[in-house]
Amino acid sequence: MAELNESSGLYKAAVLLLCLGVERSSKILQYLGESELERVLMAVSEIGTVSQETRAEIMQEALALSMASANLMMGGVEYSRQLLARAVGPRRGAEILERISASQQLSSFEILRSADPAQVANLLAEEHPQTIALVLSYLEAKLAADIMTHLPPELQVEVTLRLAKMDRVSPNVVDVIERGLK
Repeated sequence: MAELNESSGLYKAAVLLLCLGVERSSKILQYLGESELERVLMAVSEIGTVSQETRAEIMQEALALSMASANLMMGGVEYSRQLLARAVGPRRGAEILERISASQQLSSFEILRSADPAQVANLLAEEHPQTIALVLSYLEAKLAADIMTHLPPELQVEVTLRLAKMDRVSPNVVDVIERGLK
């Protein structure tokens, strides 16, 4: 392994584990994948003496990040995937998550289905064409067409091109867009 850079996340993680001690560090390491575990433990084994000042800076940074993330704690598809993988195994977890995602997507954008197409177009007009295309792809064709007619002509072209090229979209992205529209 190349010499550790003191500003790298890997170095900071290794120092943090040293500061926390064996008991606490072992609990944290349980959540890492095998390759992450190997990288971090290799870094821990390569660290020499760490000054008190460096340890204090890294601990302060970890505390600040922890406090910031506590305010932003979210679930989401990735968290659900990890939770299911540990609970019922990766294969069965993926099957369950696929069913959940499909049912969520069917219920997504419900508010737009009952709104006036002109109002929806007005709401979407300031969004990126890819976002508009994604939203329209989850609506019935007639409603999507009605909304499109209320968009400016140049935006209609951009949205149509993106609809034509659209692949399957991550459920996380759909969730973020849906929350933004509400």
